[in-house]
Amino acid sequence: MSRLLHSSPLARRLLPVSIVLLVVTAFLPPAVGAWPGWFGRLLLFFVAPISEPVRGIASWLSPPEPKTQDTAIAAIQQQAEGYRQQLLRAQVEVEQLRQQITDLQRGALLNDLPVRQMHASVIATSSDLTSHLLRIKAGTAQGVEVNSVATVKGLQLLGRVVNADRRTCEIQPITSPAAGQIRGVVMLSDMIRGPECLLEPRGDGTLVGPVEDLRQWPPGIVLPEGTQPGDPVRVKVRQTVQLFDPSWPKSSQMLTIGVIEEVQPAPDQPLRQVITVRPTLRLERVSEVVLRYSAADEADGGERAGEDGDQ
Repeated sequence: MSRLLHSSPLARRLLPVSIVLLVVTAFLPPAVGAWPGWFGRLLLFFVAPISEPVRGIASWLSPPEPKTQDTAIAAIQQQAEGYRQQLLRAQVEVEQLRQQITDLQRGALLNDLPVRQMHASVIATSSDLTSHLLRIKAGTAQGVEVNSVATVKGLQLLGRVVNADRRTCEIQPITSPAAGQIRGVVMLSDMIRGPECLLEPRGDGTLVGPVEDLRQWPPGIVLPEGTQPGDPVRVKVRQTVQLFDPSWPKSSQMLTIGVIEEVQPAPDQPLRQVITVRPTLRLERVSEVVLRYSAADEADGGERAGEDGDQ
């Protein structure tokens, strides 16, 4: 045991010598380290004569597939594959155009106001995590102005234009902390509005806020089991919340804010509900938007400008 614990004098001398040799060889030119290749060439000298017969035997045991296609057939097949890929790309473009037309039609049928809509691409996102501004490839040259409303997939509300120059503009998503509060209404069914709510972005892609204490159930709605007339209207998970905010343009009212993901009692008022609403997709990661503004909004803006000038 003592012999294992105490190394021999020769081993103690070899260790520093080995370290010095490693340091010296690390700084030598690469050509100096090529001497081990001599052993490989020596081995190849003895192996090379028998490698060809061995390869021939292997080919005889497992022959390659016969060449049944000449150069002309291969060229035709390559050309056909190119045409196939072009057809697939054209089909994708047609599907994208059909989807854009569908989105524009859905947005135009939202209300009776004449709405102008335009597709635009997202070219950059802000590095500021508190704003999540999206830079869009459309500006005042295309008719975009500050406060123009942006949507995704036709009816999903994205946000408003906060800055605009001639060629580009910046959109503030409703889920960014800098967007502020937004008012909405919970839809009890496809056509029946329920209680209103005041939502505020939480910074994680959702909006949170209290729901109105509504005691009168809208006509035409079927009361839930165990509910009596006069009981407060209770919202549920998976119900849709739509924009119902007078501070937004008229043409944007009833756009979709999101879907109720969670319902909890208010901390200070247990009988009042607080909802968590999540948009139908990640707004900060969209690649294309639909900018919308109506003639009525522009007229309102002109009237307000005239009133301000008269004052």
